[in-house]
Amino acid sequence: MSSDPEIILHRVNTGAAEFGKSFVRFGTPGQSDFSGIIKEIRCPICGVDRTGVRLEIECKAPKGKLSELQKTWISTINAMNGIAIVFQPKTIEELFAPNVRTFIRNRIQQPCARCAKESKT
Repeated sequence: MSSDPEIILHRVNTGAAEFGKSFVRFGTPGQSDFSGIIKEIRCPICGVDRTGVRLEIECKAPKGKLSELQKTWISTINAMNGIAIVFQPKTIEELFAPNVRTFIRNRIQQPCARCAKESKT
């Protein structure tokens, strides 16, 4: 998905299927559509660089809603110092357009987990 050398993303499939007489489940329920790594990101509050940060992107149709499992997945990733975001493209072409990189970069300017926790207290 990403042509940005600083961000590596791959498509994640979840679901179930029949293969002959076998019924197989794959993926983790609630898991985001894309999973990857950001090479480096700086916390906008404390200025500490984080490297190898996990990135999860959930794609939803314009009127799509997150399931409870998806909300839990996103909250868990963010709480573990990763970054999970929701992207709602207007068209499928927009999902692969260069502006996706800008969207990701703008959305990942989140504080690290330590600064986020301190700002809530």
